[in-house]
Amino acid sequence: DGFDWELRPAKENLLAAVNHIMDECALPDGYRSEISLGLGEFIKSLADCLSRGVILLADYGYGRREYYHPERRNGTLTCFYQHRRHDNPLVSPGKQDITTHVDFTAVAEASVAAGLEVIGFTTQSAFLLGNGLMELVDREEQALSEVERFKLHQAIKTLTLPTEMGDRIKIMGLVKRCDLDLSGFSLLNRLRDL
Repeated sequence: DGFDWELRPAKENLLAAVNHIMDECALPDGYRSEISLGLGEFIKSLADCLSRGVILLADYGYGRREYYHPERRNGTLTCFYQHRRHDNPLVSPGKQDITTHVDFTAVAEASVAAGLEVIGFTTQSAFLLGNGLMELVDREEQALSEVERFKLHQAIKTLTLPTEMGDRIKIMGLVKRCDLDLSGFSLLNRLRDL
C-alpha cells in the first residue's frame, strides 16, 4: 500500500564516500544524511564541455563541515507538496518536489579532479551586491512608481537578507584556462569554508 525504506549492504563507492566524510566530520551514532555519488561525473561533464571559461553554480548548500554538522542529524532532504514542507519522500510519488542541499566541498573536490579551479564561494547576497545590485537599483527605480519601487525593494530584501535567500543560497565560481577576478566574490569569499 505504499513505499517503505529498505536497508541493503552499501556498495563500495558509497562506503568510500562515507569514509571520506567520516575522516573530516565526527558524526554521532544514528546520523543520517545524503551523499551525491554522481556529482563527480556531473562536474566532469561540465568541465569536458568547456575549453575555456567560467562556470557559476548557485544552490542551497554548505561547506562539508557545516553540511555534515552533528546537529543536522537527519540530513537536508526536504519535500514540498501543495506548498507545504515535509520530510517524507515516500508519500505522493510523482506529485511532490524532493530536494537536498549541496555539499559544496564535494563540488570543489570534484571540480579540481576534473581540471577546474575553484575561484570563489560566497553567499547570494554578497555575490549580488559585489556585482553592483544596489547601483542597478538606483538607476532603475528612477522610472518606477512608488508602488513599483516598494515591490522592487521587497524583491531585493528576499534576494539579499540573511533570513531570506541572501545567506541560504551559495554561489561557487569555477574556471578553466581563465585568469579573472570576478566581482561577485570581491565582498566575501568563503573558500575557507570548503
